[in-house]
Amino acid sequence: MNQLPVPQPAPNGVPKNERDLAMWCHLIPLISGLVGFGIFGFIGPLVIMNSGNQTSTFVNHHATDSLNFQLSMLIYSAVILILGLITCGLGILLYIPLLIVGLVFEIIATIAATKGETYLYPITIRFVK
Repeated sequence: MNQLPVPQPAPNGVPKNERDLAMWCHLIPLISGLVGFGIFGFIGPLVIMNSGNQTSTFVNHHATDSLNFQLSMLIYSAVILILGLITCGLGILLYIPLLIVGLVFEIIATIAATKGETYLYPITIRFVK
C-alpha cells in the first residue's frame, strides 16, 4: 500500500518561500560581487526590503542586515581606496582580506537564511534599522 509522504515541518517554523527570499538577500550581493558588479550589491536587499508585499519579519531582518553589510563594505572599500592613494598603491593590499572576509560572511549568511536561522554580520555599521 502506497502512503503519501509526510510533509516535513519548516526549519524553525519559517516557511520555505520566506527562507528562499531571505537567502536571495545575501546571494544577490554575493553573485554581483563575483561577476564584477560588487558596488551594486546593495540593490538586491534594498529591493527585497522595500517590496510592497513584504510582511515577514524574518525576511525583513535578513534584507536589512544584508543592506547594512553591503553599505559598510562600500565604506570600507572607499577607505582602502583612499589609503591606497595616500600610500602610492600599497594600501590597496588591504582590499584582498576585505574581499575574503566579505565572501565568507555572505556565504555564512546565505546558509543561515536557507536553514531558517537569523544571522547578524560582524563588522557591520547599522545604518538601517
